[in-house]
Amino acid sequence: MKARIIILIFPERGALNASFMLARQLAIEGFDITYLTNSFFVEHVRAQGFHCELFDLTPFYDGLRMRVRNGAGKTSRVFRMLAMLRIFLKRNDLLEEYLEKNLQVFFTKPVDLVLLDPILMNCCIPFIKRQIPVIHLNTTFAYRMNSVCYPVFSKRVSPGNKSLRAWFTIVTTWVLLWIRIVVKDLNWHRQHGLVPTRTVNTARRKIRRYGHRYVWGEYGYRLACPELILAPRQIDFRIVADEDRRCYAGASILKNRSDGDCSLSFSGLPLLYCSLGTYGHFCKAQVRLVLAVVDMMRRLPEWEAVIHMKEGLIGSDFKAPSNVRVLSHVPQLEVLKRASAAITHAGCSSLKECIITGTPMIVVPWNNDGFGNSARVLYHSLGVRLDIETVSPDVLRQALLHVTTDTGIQSAVRAMQQVFLDQEDCRHGVDFISNFFEKRILKQTG
Repeated sequence: MKARIIILIFPERGALNASFMLARQLAIEGFDITYLTNSFFVEHVRAQGFHCELFDLTPFYDGLRMRVRNGAGKTSRVFRMLAMLRIFLKRNDLLEEYLEKNLQVFFTKPVDLVLLDPILMNCCIPFIKRQIPVIHLNTTFAYRMNSVCYPVFSKRVSPGNKSLRAWFTIVTTWVLLWIRIVVKDLNWHRQHGLVPTRTVNTARRKIRRYGHRYVWGEYGYRLACPELILAPRQIDFRIVADEDRRCYAGASILKNRSDGDCSLSFSGLPLLYCSLGTYGHFCKAQVRLVLAVVDMMRRLPEWEAVIHMKEGLIGSDFKAPSNVRVLSHVPQLEVLKRASAAITHAGCSSLKECIITGTPMIVVPWNNDGFGNSARVLYHSLGVRLDIETVSPDVLRQALLHVTTDTGIQSAVRAMQQVFLDQEDCRHGVDFISNFFEKRILKQTG
């Protein structure tokens, strides 16, 4: 048995799905793989054949908020302020205690490497404290602040040059993003107490104490450490890929993954798939988009559609036409294999799954990295982008006709699909980790 690797990914279905192929290939190479995730996803990970243990930060932050509320209940204003100040100053010590208590069981056997989602920087503390190496496992195209590429939260296509104008606009965009996030985080703390945010309440002092550095990126502070991106290099902006020292692991899509029971039959008509992702129900414009898609499908009896949407978001009087199915659970890869086009929020996993199945995209980004991913769709001519706030049945119909008939888009999709198929086994990522261990052994033996 080779080294033992712990994988800790942000608890989101698409992010976990993106890691499975790399984890499977590492297991084939003999590495001992253990996932850590919360109760909502633990069975989904186990269904893929991986060893998975329960780990959740939610109880810690719930307990911290309870302490704040108890402190706020002090009769004296001075005592109230002192109690809340004490909690604020001790929050990172409390976090370390919680992490130690909940992760202690995993150190009964040696841990040789942690593959950590950059978003979960605070979770690295027990590992770096024991000098266990950490490699970022990035399920998005998020990066540290730089002067080459716009933040992944920006819908702008990064320029293909290093002109002074490009440098200025990119740096300005990053600075404005940082200011906006700081203001948002401070307001969030004011409303909700000591909860994890991107710029405030991070355990940076402890990370420095244990000999590590950190940098700032779109999702907040992240460790300065080696990094794997779970995508082929060719899907990123060319200038970023050329400048980047990170390892692009490959397609990292487990095409035979278990997505639960959801048997679907298809009529043989051209199929449109529509989904805004795991957290689409948080999108205020989701119902508007779905109603626009349904209205369009009423005028397209020669098509059928599968729409992924959480139950209860549309009124009980809603009736879909016979060529539309609205489902709360969809085996996305199976549907995309049959789809002629997809309306997607452009989450990184959905983007990759559309590409590997050769599905042209109508992207309607609504949050976070969806905007930057949609810029990559335009950059590589893999589809079109619409504004989710103003989309209408007529605009959707024109977009659907365009992505399914335009020869340029069709050709670009096929070319990128072949890139993904060629890198389906994540060989770059497996080699990166194997080489990491070889160099570490050589360094230790001196």
